[in-house]
Amino acid sequence: MFALGLLGVLFSVYHYFRNPQIKADKTDALLAQKIQWDKEGNERRFAEIQDNIKDAFSLAQNHTHSVELKVDELTKDVKILSGKIIELATIISERIPKK
Repeated sequence: MFALGLLGVLFSVYHYFRNPQIKADKTDALLAQKIQWDKEGNERRFAEIQDNIKDAFSLAQNHTHSVELKVDELTKDVKILSGKIIELATIISERIPKK
């Protein structure tokens, strides 16, 4: 009977120290898994943000290039119009007699 009681006490002490350790190991494993999932999620989000930024820069560069082309066309048109205005001013000054 004494041996049975001693075994019961030993078993209780064993479980008293072992159960919290098992619980702590489970908690550690769950936290490690959660950290891994969070890390993967953050990496995915950062990759998406990086792609969005690259797309935005590409769009800005394309837009800037098209604006530059339009400005070049407008500059050419203004030069042509300046020449025409000078011609018209010359014609008008020749046709209208000076007093």
